[in-house]
Amino acid sequence: AQTVSISKAALYLYFENKIDLFLSMVERKLSQLVEALETAMSGCDNEINAIKRAIEVELEFFNENMEFFLVFQRQRGEIQLHAKLSDDEIKDRVLPFINSKVGIISKYIKQGQKNGTFQTVNPTEAAFMLTALIHTCVFMRVMSQQDNNLLGKADIIGKIFLNGLLVRE
Repeated sequence: AQTVSISKAALYLYFENKIDLFLSMVERKLSQLVEALETAMSGCDNEINAIKRAIEVELEFFNENMEFFLVFQRQRGEIQLHAKLSDDEIKDRVLPFINSKVGIISKYIKQGQKNGTFQTVNPTEAAFMLTALIHTCVFMRVMSQQDNNLLGKADIIGKIFLNGLLVRE
C-alpha cells in the first residue's frame, strides 16, 4: 500500500483479502513470464532454437524476479499457516499459467516432431518435463539462497532435454 501511496483500506477495494492480493501478484508475475515466452519463442527460426530460448527466457525471468519469488516462498508458508490458504487455492490460480507455458513449449515440440527433428513422444508431457527441470533449478536457487545466476544452468538443461528428445540417426 505504501509503495503505491494508498491506504490499506483502499487496497481492499481491489482485493478481497490478503490471500487474493498475494495470489493476484503471483498471477501477474506468471502472466509476464508466459508473455515473455510467447514473444521470445515466436522469434526463433527453428524448434531447437525456440526450446533453447524458452529455457533462457524462463531462467532470466526468475533471475530478474528472484526477490519476488523469495518473498513468495516465505509468504506462502506464512499465509497457508495463518490464513488457511489451501494448496487447492494456489493450484486453481497458478495452474492455468503453468498449463499455458507447457502449451507454448509443446507447440514447438510438435513442430519438431512434424519436421523429423524430435522423437515421437507426448509433446505435452515432454514440455512438462522441461518445465520441471527448470523449476528444479529455480527451487534449488530459492532454497539455497545463494546469489548464483540461474542463466548458467541454461546450457546443461538444454543439453539434457534436447539430447533426450532429438531423433537418433
